Amino acid sequence: MRPCLHLLGAAVLLAATATAARGAPPAQPKSDVPVTRANVDARVDAIVKMIWSQQTEDGWWRNNSGDKNKTPSIADIGTSCLCLLALKVAGADEQEARFQKGLKVVLNFDIRETHGETYTRGLRATLVGHLNIASEPAAQRLLFNDAKALGNGIIVPKGMYTYQAYDKKGTGYTTGDFSNTQYGVLGVWAASDHGLEVPIKFWQLIEHGYVKAQAKDGAWPYYWNEGQQANTGYASMTAGGIASLFVVWDKLYVANDSRCRNRVSADLVNAIDRGLNWMKKNFTPNGNFGRDDNNGEHWNDGYTFYGIERVGVASGLKYFGKHDWYKEIAHALLNGQAKPYGLHQNAWTLMFLCYGRAPVAFDKLDYGRGWNEHPRDFAGLCKWLSGVYEHHTNWQIMPLSAGQDELHDAPILAMSGDGAFSLKPDDVAKIRTFLDRGGTLFGEAVGGAAAFNTGFATLCRQLYPQFELVKLDRDHPIYRAHYQFDGQQVPELMGVSDGVRTPIIFSPKDLSCSWQRMRVTEKDTFGLGDNLLQYASDGGQLWSKEESYWPADLGNKPDKTVTVGRLIHSVPAPVGNAPANPQKAAHLWNPSGGQGWVRLDILSRNGGGPAIATKATDLSEPLDPKAVPVLHVTGIGQLVLDDKAKTNLKAYVNGGGLLLADAAGGNKAFAESFGKLANDLFGQPLVPPPALPFTGEACEKDGKAWYRHVDKLPKALRPLQLQGLIVNDQWNVLLVPNDLTYALNGAPATDPVGLQPDSAQKLATAILRWRTGLGPAAAPPPAQGQNN
Repeated sequence: MRPCLHLLGAAVLLAATATAARGAPPAQPKSDVPVTRANVDARVDAIVKMIWSQQTEDGWWRNNSGDKNKTPSIADIGTSCLCLLALKVAGADEQEARFQKGLKVVLNFDIRETHGETYTRGLRATLVGHLNIASEPAAQRLLFNDAKALGNGIIVPKGMYTYQAYDKKGTGYTTGDFSNTQYGVLGVWAASDHGLEVPIKFWQLIEHGYVKAQAKDGAWPYYWNEGQQANTGYASMTAGGIASLFVVWDKLYVANDSRCRNRVSADLVNAIDRGLNWMKKNFTPNGNFGRDDNNGEHWNDGYTFYGIERVGVASGLKYFGKHDWYKEIAHALLNGQAKPYGLHQNAWTLMFLCYGRAPVAFDKLDYGRGWNEHPRDFAGLCKWLSGVYEHHTNWQIMPLSAGQDELHDAPILAMSGDGAFSLKPDDVAKIRTFLDRGGTLFGEAVGGAAAFNTGFATLCRQLYPQFELVKLDRDHPIYRAHYQFDGQQVPELMGVSDGVRTPIIFSPKDLSCSWQRMRVTEKDTFGLGDNLLQYASDGGQLWSKEESYWPADLGNKPDKTVTVGRLIHSVPAPVGNAPANPQKAAHLWNPSGGQGWVRLDILSRNGGGPAIATKATDLSEPLDPKAVPVLHVTGIGQLVLDDKAKTNLKAYVNGGGLLLADAAGGNKAFAESFGKLANDLFGQPLVPPPALPFTGEACEKDGKAWYRHVDKLPKALRPLQLQGLIVNDQWNVLLVPNDLTYALNGAPATDPVGLQPDSAQKLATAILRWRTGLGPAAAPPPAQGQNN
């Protein structure tokens, strides 16, 4: 293999062509395979199985499958480190016997100055940095020794690496390349993250090498000589260059910027921007784009994909231009357009899939000027969270122009800034819909800026004019979601409650500077970030990039439609001489904006069922049960109807319409007032009905509904305890005494007490089928992945 192909080098990861020739050809796709969690899981499992199958009896992996050597060479150790690293990233148990056997070989191997040293030390240091034993003395010594050897082996003054340590006396290799350089940086980075003090000069040299060697079009080549500007480069080297400069940014500038003033080299930022622009213009999902020799689109697919993933995760970019880099590459992999060959390329592909699909915890909103005062804040917080929970957690930048459904990539939409801002009405409405669907908006005033405080308070009034932004009490769930604060002093937070949960949380003081600088000694700041995620996702229920709790609308247009009425109620009486608050009244009957029915409609049509339309009514006019077979009423607080509405409601039920009620969020006052209203109208109290034809569909095998926060429910209500009454010989009034409304949104939520989302969907669908005769039931919602 020629070094210019920038695989892991002739002496380290040898002859991909030989591996490809001996390996089985990729299976040809029978049809278009979509990027779903199940399909990607299957591909991950297949690669893991393939890697394990090539482990030798002694625990290591051969660099070239055709070799017959009985003891590992330095090339074999490099390959073995890569395989163990990929398996660890994919979730392998490092205590498993076969993992331990391989680990023992690579940790005990004595690497001496030889061809291939850079790759092998870089990969071994990266592997050790990923292990649970990384902080143990023996492992840390090995990690630090490898990193120091790498640090001493850099080519001065080029800021680059070659296959072995640079001989400062001027003999040996002096021409560096950006493949070796990427892996030299990875090894030093791993040790730095575990406490090794790396001289500033090292990071300055790396910056110098990458900035000076960047081609005119923004790409990076494989080779570069001082004073010789390259005309162009290609994807694998460009991805490695961008990712390495993000490491330099964090280690050289962020770490030494105590006040988060963004004192970063303009040359570095410009180089990253130019590199990203090149990626946007040239991206294709099929391999190493930019190469024009040796069928370059299929050279080093996995190597390239791993680099692209590093760029996407480091930058927070979901898209390169218009390209969703993860989904497009995953689709190409599932359908055979991308063809990683052999052990090494599949190991890199495995890391691409596992890192690239990791749950996105925070979407950072790009709302215009001033949105990115701390550009590395959520990168730092998610890196810390990944370490704490030992699973990959990502962040990404969300442009204000993003589609409504894209906001559901993460449970939290974050805004920060230090200046005044304002949003257009359409953008405010988009964020309100995101909140009504179960999302959380987090705001933070950088540096405690008064102008941003004012702007965010205005945004809160636009989103929820009926509620106030107030200081959260010390007993708010966010202060005890996971991290426990010492003493009585806790970081001050404000919030807006919609009567069930707190969809808006605001910090009037700066948190993100600590996250950006990775000041992990400031435990309360990171603990608050942890609790924010735990609260917004009900204990960390996150979903991978192939899925979302909000389903994509497939556009099915069925012939049948079921109309569900939604009862407007609870107009508050004036207090003293003050007028009634119409905004508050609008919310009392409409918590979550009816988005649960929107979701159920999408799921029903996607699954071949009828469309579900809604019709709001205040019952000021009679309601025809044949046109509207089900009338849903929900609310927060007491249910209040005027005499005309009561008369028309009674006529609707007597005429055969089903009155379906639930207490939004488990609101006790609503449930009690509905029971009183039903008794007043029909002269009988609500009672638990016997087994109805639909209840079993919403229950687990033990006959109990799947409730969330069951510990908050009275024991008598933990089984599915519908209440209702018979009118004209059938159950025409039903009450779910706990939450159905918020559960229909599908979002994991900490506060609502009631049904789990899938049980809510099953129950509502079964009730509609029972009363209308239309089917089939809606397709099940996408599975919610936890800690993928």
